[in-house]
Amino acid sequence: MFEAHWKQVLETLAELFGYPRAEFSFAVERVYVLLQHDVPLAAREISQFAERTERLALEQLEEIYTRTFEINSKCAPEIGWHLFGEEFTRGMLLVRLREELARYGIPETTELPDHISHVLRLVAAMPREEADRFVPSCVFPALRKMRQSAERMGSPYSHLIAALEELVRHEWGPLLKDEEEEHPSGFPSGVDPLRAFPVLGQDEASCSGCGGGIDPAIDPRRACGGDVPTDELELPTNPRLYGNTDRDH
Repeated sequence: MFEAHWKQVLETLAELFGYPRAEFSFAVERVYVLLQHDVPLAAREISQFAERTERLALEQLEEIYTRTFEINSKCAPEIGWHLFGEEFTRGMLLVRLREELARYGIPETTELPDHISHVLRLVAAMPREEADRFVPSCVFPALRKMRQSAERMGSPYSHLIAALEELVRHEWGPLLKDEEEEHPSGFPSGVDPLRAFPVLGQDEASCSGCGGGIDPAIDPRRACGGDVPTDELELPTNPRLYGNTDRDH
């Protein structure tokens, strides 16, 4: 688990990635103070975010949030969408994330389990060795896509995403990969997609997960973490998950 300081940083960022509330400006100020000495590049991005949002009414901020994250498919706030799109693997990841949220007593909102606000709270709660696998393999690749899209549309939220990117680079820099990677469409039966993440410098051929390789002949229609047929799993349902969506990727 992270020390109290970084836990507060992650939880405050999670708050800012949620739908804007009246306390929004206080959260922006709080995370700036928390970051300014340890991660000045991230603090600078937060400062720019504050400059572009501090004079906005809450209704205006809500409109920008909706336009950035909920209408623009390429900046969706769900990391699983950026990793797997409409593949069945995303449903497997959602099931495991939901289990982990319950395990650490993190309440779910109306958002899906792979929403970045849920993910950041989960990272703050999980053991550091698990975060060292999860963040570089699953969170960082999604952030890059989100930030690039937000920048193209000129959204103030590009600075918030960039701040989180800088924090990830500060904490996990040696484990990050710069190249874009394809993600597997399934996991072998018995492999946990939430924890079997490759770590840079280790034998990736033996790993499966957000950043690992996998035999394409393996049937993805198996339960994550066991041999339970997928038709017995209760997968989260949402129009963003499968074919009933207009998202392009």
